[in-house]
Amino acid sequence: MEPLRKVGRELRAGYLNTLPGDWEHEHFAALWAAMEFRLQDGTWGAVLGPFRTTEDNGDLVPRTVKDMAPAFFDTWAAYAPETTHPLARARLHHLLWEARHGTRPIEHLRSAVHSYRTGARTLLTKAEEYQGAPANLPEPGGAATFEVGLARLRAADALVLAHGLAAATQQSERTDIVGEMIALGHAALDWTPPVPDVLTRMTAPLVASKDNWSALHALLERAADEYCGEGRFHYRVEFLEELRRVVRTDDEGET
Repeated sequence: MEPLRKVGRELRAGYLNTLPGDWEHEHFAALWAAMEFRLQDGTWGAVLGPFRTTEDNGDLVPRTVKDMAPAFFDTWAAYAPETTHPLARARLHHLLWEARHGTRPIEHLRSAVHSYRTGARTLLTKAEEYQGAPANLPEPGGAATFEVGLARLRAADALVLAHGLAAATQQSERTDIVGEMIALGHAALDWTPPVPDVLTRMTAPLVASKDNWSALHALLERAADEYCGEGRFHYRVEFLEELRRVVRTDDEGET
């Protein structure tokens, strides 16, 4: 499954190879913009010059979702249910939820959650298939190791986004997503070579909610025990800090 950055490059090429005023040109612009949004500190912003605004001092700053032209939202809404790329579909629905587009924006949120989960499963399946192929036998630092590790990181990111949406709106899927994140975390401890960043991506948002602590406890204990070797001690410190938080009792000051 292609990364969203590659999808964005293909859409950019379509934008540059069509003429202003053509419907294809406008559609390519809207879809390219969607692929160029990044989430930072809880806020989505478009990162490329054409989708930024210029401050008085001449610096380019990202536009928020709600700054985009209304026609962009209509294009996203038209393409979101049709695209077969689950993460592109999730991105479009997620942005439409951020814009509170349509008469029932919650349906965009639910579709984004479902698509993120589908995307995560697809990426993990592809990683296993890629690693198991005879032509891609992994070697430390090799291309196969890199591609597999990257797919797993993107899967973790997808689950984190799904969890964030579901938890913020009390969706019933939240419990299932937490289970998928915990299962992926345990799997990450069994991988050769391990990918500790998969764990750190997921444990931080899970620690933030006390509802997840009982399920998270065993994973953090395993992680702290695993990442204790030379060059990996900083991971152990991070997991121990999170473990300390989840085992702290109310009598010790946790609210």
